[in-house]
Amino acid sequence: MAGYIGSRAVSVNTTSATITDDLTIGDDLTVTDDMTVGGTLGVTGVLTATSLDISGDIDVDGTTNLDVVDIDGAVDMASTLDVSGNLGIGTTATTAASSTKNIFLGGTGNIYADAAASADASLSISQNAKVDADNSWEYIVTDEASNYYQNAGYHVWRYAASGSAGADISWSEAMRIDSGRLLIGTTSTYFADADDLVVAGSGNQGITIASGTSNAGNIFFADGTSGDDRFRGIVRYDHSGNNMLFYTNGANERMRIDSSGKLRVGGSSSTMSNTLNVESTGFTLMGLKRTSGVTTGTGELAVHMETNSQTTVSFDDEGSFVFGTASTPSTAAGFSEKVRIDSSGNIKTTGGGKFVAGLGSGFATDADITLGSTAPAIFFHDTSSSAANAAIKVDSGVISFLNGSTGTNVSDLSERMRIDSSGNVLIGTNNNSQAVGTGLKSVLSNSNARHFVVGADASSGEAYSLYAEGAYRFYVSYSGAINSTSTSISSISDERLKENIVDLETGLTEIMALKPRRFDWKNGDGKNIAGFIAQEVETVLPDLIGGFKHDELDDAKALKMGDVIPTLVNAIQEQQTLIKTLTDRVTALES
Repeated sequence: MAGYIGSRAVSVNTTSATITDDLTIGDDLTVTDDMTVGGTLGVTGVLTATSLDISGDIDVDGTTNLDVVDIDGAVDMASTLDVSGNLGIGTTATTAASSTKNIFLGGTGNIYADAAASADASLSISQNAKVDADNSWEYIVTDEASNYYQNAGYHVWRYAASGSAGADISWSEAMRIDSGRLLIGTTSTYFADADDLVVAGSGNQGITIASGTSNAGNIFFADGTSGDDRFRGIVRYDHSGNNMLFYTNGANERMRIDSSGKLRVGGSSSTMSNTLNVESTGFTLMGLKRTSGVTTGTGELAVHMETNSQTTVSFDDEGSFVFGTASTPSTAAGFSEKVRIDSSGNIKTTGGGKFVAGLGSGFATDADITLGSTAPAIFFHDTSSSAANAAIKVDSGVISFLNGSTGTNVSDLSERMRIDSSGNVLIGTNNNSQAVGTGLKSVLSNSNARHFVVGADASSGEAYSLYAEGAYRFYVSYSGAINSTSTSISSISDERLKENIVDLETGLTEIMALKPRRFDWKNGDGKNIAGFIAQEVETVLPDLIGGFKHDELDDAKALKMGDVIPTLVNAIQEQQTLIKTLTDRVTALES
């Protein structure tokens, strides 16, 4: 059957109607049973049918009311298509829950809505999923499934692992938009002040921002739509330098973690020399404070260096900075104090601790303080007005004591005393010579201790003096004069210590041969001096002559003035015997 029916209503109420070619109706068409059109169906008015199977196109100018529609060709609706059942497009509509209305698309697509209008009615779009007759979700074919639906003002995206065709589906929610909030992997909003975007799960979770290799990934915090209000806070990853940057109060960088893991807080230095760099134009660089759980004498803040090292640094509420160890650093259990800097700046050690500076190893285990450098020094800075500073320095085994300047470096000071590597003590000089270098010297030579006093001016001053009870008791001048309040010089003379005792052979004859003289010293040490000439005495009493250290003469002669006394005594005794003999002769002659 083929043809055209003009502008009048047509009703097909036979058991079935089959049209093998095109059918055009100029008015309404009502089909009460099945109707098959082999070609194109054109209806100018209203198309009403229980079941309609069209192999070609359908062109309806008016309203179409259909229970089941199977259309192989195109649909051109000038008005409304009303399908009271399910609609299959590119596929046959299958059985679904009676409470839903479905559109089946292709082989596995499905759009459904609740049949009844209500406040909690749902709209769903699914791939490989439908609601079956018993009102449960099932797979259309054997494969994974996914679903999006709207209900009660929120949007939900779900997925399911692969299942068999016709088997029930167990959905896993992937994401939802709930009252303007985006929830990924969860239905919980967690904290109300941060629930606009929630990413949750039972394993590792994350958010990825992918940028160009020379560009940056950003998170902006805004409180306005213009100026710096658009980016009051920024978290930025700069891929060109692989740096993580943090900004506050607009485009002001406050913190940076560079590509090597170094952290800079404050400042703007692009190069960081330390693992942690804190820069500030203010006085305080970093403040750490514990505000609760504090009792007198306990640590307000503990910094644990390493879990295994058991090293703890503590700041307490008494203003002390404490270093120690703990058997359990995380709880400070078993804490043992080793070093304390108290609120007065005093440094205290306990438990036999050693102080080591400038050395990581090789320090003396039996020393309480060890300083290590090429020339270690201790500097004493006197804070009194215009007071000189002082220092102790060790260089190549020489210990130097310095002062005499307000300078703030050891190099500003003058050396006053040293103990050299041989154990010699030198005051006022660094030369241990007996004759060169003005100063006082205690020198060890051939297992003997020697004391040298070297002066620059022999015309005045004393090289050695004894003072007691308001008087100079003894002193030796640089001119060589010995002065004493006592003329007694005692020397040991115990008979028990002597042997080979004989009478002295020298006496009056030798004394008479001596030539007392007056002379001037060529170096200016004295003029019109009374004394003897060593060479002249040597011809008479050679035992009285010895050697003398001299800068110009290698064999300068000295006279042992004290040793002439026994000869003088013997001479007087001889002279007295002669006097007595003469006196006796005079007396005899006078008688």
